[in-house]
Amino acid sequence: MWQYRRKKEMAKRILAAGLGFCLLISSTGCARPANAAGTVSDGGRISYEKAVSEGMKASETVGKEETVYVIAAPDGEAKEVIVSSWLKNGDKKDRIEDVSDLRGIENVKGDETWEEDGDGRLVWQADGKDITYRGTSEKELPVSVRLSYKLDGKDIRPEELAGKSGTVTIRVSYENREKSGEVYTPFLAATGLVFSGGQVSHVESDSAKVITEGDRIVVAGMGFPGLAKSLAVGDVKEADVRDIFPDSFEVTMEAEAFSLDMTMTMVTGMEEMLESEKWDADSAKEELGGMVDTLTENTEKLVQGGKDLSEGSGKLSENMSVLSEGSRTLKDGVTAYTDGVSELKDGADALAKGAGRLAGGVSSLSDGLGEAASGADRLTAGYEGESGALAGASALETGAVQLKEGTDVLAAGIDQAASGAGAAKEGSARLKAGVEDLAGMLAGTADTLKQQMAGYQAQLSQVQAGLEQIRQMEDSLASQGQTLDEATRRQKEGLLETKGQLEGALAALAEVLHTLESGNGGLTQLTEGAASLDNGLADLSQGMSLLQGGAAEVQGGAGRLSDGAGALAGGLDQLYQGTKALQGAFGSLKGGSSALKEGMNTLLEGSGKLQDGVRTLDANSAALKEGVSSLTEGSEALSDGAEALFDGARQLSDGLETLNEEAILKLKDLYEGDLSELADRLEAVREAGKNPSSFSGRAAGTEGSVKFIIRTEAIG
Repeated sequence: MWQYRRKKEMAKRILAAGLGFCLLISSTGCARPANAAGTVSDGGRISYEKAVSEGMKASETVGKEETVYVIAAPDGEAKEVIVSSWLKNGDKKDRIEDVSDLRGIENVKGDETWEEDGDGRLVWQADGKDITYRGTSEKELPVSVRLSYKLDGKDIRPEELAGKSGTVTIRVSYENREKSGEVYTPFLAATGLVFSGGQVSHVESDSAKVITEGDRIVVAGMGFPGLAKSLAVGDVKEADVRDIFPDSFEVTMEAEAFSLDMTMTMVTGMEEMLESEKWDADSAKEELGGMVDTLTENTEKLVQGGKDLSEGSGKLSENMSVLSEGSRTLKDGVTAYTDGVSELKDGADALAKGAGRLAGGVSSLSDGLGEAASGADRLTAGYEGESGALAGASALETGAVQLKEGTDVLAAGIDQAASGAGAAKEGSARLKAGVEDLAGMLAGTADTLKQQMAGYQAQLSQVQAGLEQIRQMEDSLASQGQTLDEATRRQKEGLLETKGQLEGALAALAEVLHTLESGNGGLTQLTEGAASLDNGLADLSQGMSLLQGGAAEVQGGAGRLSDGAGALAGGLDQLYQGTKALQGAFGSLKGGSSALKEGMNTLLEGSGKLQDGVRTLDANSAALKEGVSSLTEGSEALSDGAEALFDGARQLSDGLETLNEEAILKLKDLYEGDLSELADRLEAVREAGKNPSSFSGRAAGTEGSVKFIIRTEAIG
């Protein structure tokens, strides 16, 4: 019996290879093709590792596994070769020795360092960990893929085929350059071709599988490069073996503006399919039947694994709808966010305009307060000095007393009294005019203060409205788990500070207005005193004319005059004190207005920065919306790809059944007459496939494996 070593691991590897290939093919619906230079981003390379390298991990815990990624032209000509090497450290060694001829080596899964010891020998400081590194190579590949194209039966170069219409034939062939004695190292190659956009139809192939999903078509074919040449023995022709183990396939289609998204080829060794615990070439005739039985048994296991894969991919397809629905919900949320940014932009523009008008009003207030303070200074100066109102009132009071005391000499000083009465009448007129001017000035000042207070109140309302807009924006961001940006927070702080300054200014103006209104009482007394003075002077004039007949009446009038003069002096003193208080208040108010003016300048600057920031947000909203739309479309395409994977898994299961029914049984029938020579040739193939040579190098005594992923660029 030809018994396989690690049968379970072999089945898992073959299933993983099929899964990795299907993932690569189905994911191309969302992937971008390589650019004109043939390079590919790190993100693309990581995607390959996830889809293939990790999906094809060997069961061994020690050794070296290489994955060679090839970026090729549409005809298969290699343009860039990137090699990922995985050093498995199952023994948890501190240091791992390796051999590699790669260029630009870099550690891609850790920060472990290495030293070069000449002749490509590397010593890694592993510290018990696995090492995965990457580099580039310019070596020739042991297995290559070639794609040739025909349009309406005539050969055509791929770059000339783009956009053409007609019957297109694509031939995919594999060439094995790695030989051991008379046989080639056995490899399995699988290629997928991806078409989308509805440019091709009626796709058919001689041996490959054709999978259609919407307007996307995937063609998956496989080959065994060099195996037919290795197994052509005796009377068995190479062409007969190639019918079972082909090294090429063709696909034809009708094209309308032809384009090809990409092709992806996976090449892996067949060592585990051919490796056995014991092989006795002399007893090959007896053992060949058992070998075929074992191959059949393992193929049946693969068929069962394919069914399990089909069920798992079906569950994946079901769950992809949840991802698609989540992306649509995210798209709705981003739309609401961008709408809010647009509203915030309108509010920021309005705030900037309001801040400009408010700054102008504060400047006018500061200038008006300066003029009011100057007027208060002039009013105070009118009270003081030898010619001031206070001095005149004092003199009037003294003269009235003297008049009262001098009633007994009234007759002798009647001429002087008449002259004094005239002067008093003129002074009374000036006093009355001054009182009227003062009353008008105070009334005007009170009106000015009320207007300024109304302006402050309007500005305070604008600031409060701006704060309310920021509060609403803050609530909206909080509901999304976000906070205000730095510019908006500074604007909020500036508005709060301005609000406090406006409220303080309103309170100060209210206090000054109260003082002015309180001083109206003294002004009323002054007005009444002036009226009494006028009456007294009138009485004095009458008394002067009747002085000869009523000295007693003059004495009584002098007493009333003395009382009125005292009241006048007291009222003027009260008015003077009120004016001094008003003067001090104007000084404080002017200082506050300067601080307010400075704050308004800060507010104006902050509102400008807020306006610029919000405009930037608004300008980027369109890009954010577009990105989320792309995400939604991508998730839907991924959902479609999961469905395609489900179909591909079923196709894989069917293909394994076909392999079991046709290839294995045909192989048995084909070699019934040449068992001895076949045994020798199979032994040679098995030995060649035990441990294929490494691509970039391998330390002596180290087991390992190598596989190749070849990706061609798009056409059209």
